[in-house]
Amino acid sequence: MNVGTMPVGQLIALSLQNPAEAARHVIDLRTPREVLWTLLVLACALNAMLFWVSSALTPPPPPEFSETGLALPAFLSSPILVFVFSAGGMVLMIHLLHWVGTVMGGTGSLGDMLSAFVWMQALRLVAQAGAVILLIVSPPVASLYGLVVAVVSLWITVNFINQGANLGSNLKTIGLLLIVMFGFIFGLSLFLAVTGLATMGL
Repeated sequence: MNVGTMPVGQLIALSLQNPAEAARHVIDLRTPREVLWTLLVLACALNAMLFWVSSALTPPPPPEFSETGLALPAFLSSPILVFVFSAGGMVLMIHLLHWVGTVMGGTGSLGDMLSAFVWMQALRLVAQAGAVILLIVSPPVASLYGLVVAVVSLWITVNFINQGANLGSNLKTIGLLLIVMFGFIFGLSLFLAVTGLATMGL
């Protein structure tokens, strides 16, 4: 299977070795926006299912963690709700990164940012599938794998968003991410407080 003129396996390897070049390849495909939104929804649905499976395979936290509120929120037990919050948050994040990136001088289009996010979600899907397999085979190795994936994902994300926004600088992209993330968290906290959803464990 190919992504444009490049085999999927080769593009995955390039995303790890040179994420900026991989992002440019994905963006240069100029995939129709309707197709990209469909692929994003599909990726979010599959990721939600894998997240639910990995949560089911993870031992429950000790009683003291649950009593202090460190357990996972109740809504994470439903793959449908995980999908709704994941897809909704993803759509909002894509628009915020595009709008704020434009204000910061970026010249990328919304389609560019969407293309970058779709491929990042595909990579996340592969990473989560690997995590589920390792949880079955060796949970300790799965924990180490998760740490490595988190570090690599951060590097890939910065490069892909830089290309999607066309800011021309990874440093500016880190600033963009911080601004959007703080704004997103503040807005979400305010929404949950106003609607009363915070009392449901969200």
